[in-house]
Amino acid sequence: LQMLKTRGPRRMHCVMDAIPATAIEPGGVAPTQLD
Repeated sequence: LQMLKTRGPRRMHCVMDAIPATAIEPGGVAPTQLD
């Protein structure tokens, strides 16, 4: 719920903390950050 409340750079930080490092390796967050 917090992720929805926070709109902006903070949301990304929360998401990165929520998703496992394994998801970042494949490149699931990389493209999102650029976008």
